[in-house]
Amino acid sequence: FGITHDSEGDPSREMSFLHASAPALMGPWSDEGDALHSQPPEESLWAPFVLPTGAGRWSMFYYGNTPDHRVLRAESADLHRWERSASSAPGGRDPFLLRVGALWYLYSVGADEHREIGQIVVSQSRDLQRWTMPTVALTDPVATFGWGNLESPVVVPRGEEFYLFVTRTSDSPHDYARTMVFASTDPTR
Repeated sequence: FGITHDSEGDPSREMSFLHASAPALMGPWSDEGDALHSQPPEESLWAPFVLPTGAGRWSMFYYGNTPDHRVLRAESADLHRWERSASSAPGGRDPFLLRVGALWYLYSVGADEHREIGQIVVSQSRDLQRWTMPTVALTDPVATFGWGNLESPVVVPRGEEFYLFVTRTSDSPHDYARTMVFASTDPTR
């Protein structure tokens, strides 16, 4: 699953999620048709994160650039037909989920608009339905621009530590060349 549209590099014009499948990582890949198309109040569709949530059930967490800036959710029984859920989570764009024990952690890109800086925020849930308000896991000391200069958080547990991978960009839509890694013993900081 990924973002797609004839956007020519303009993220505000990314309006659908592609779906492709393959019998193995190296292919051959088959186009399965778009998984989801934007619907009002979604202004665009970004960063789908799909995970199994039960026997024959999947959830897709994504950002729809809605006025409330929440992480949205869709449900599927077959990975082909997706139904939007009324359930959403506080956060921002580029959601990533990690389960540690009984807790789910939802990482996303936020912004402190008063200080004009980008942040990675994290919310917690036991059931993927009720979420805590986001707390700041990482703050970028450099002033942000437009859609922000932090992208696509991914957290990997290893041993007693959690490694946060985050892409650092500039105001060029083609500059996604800086990935930074931060380590912590606490998945929320």
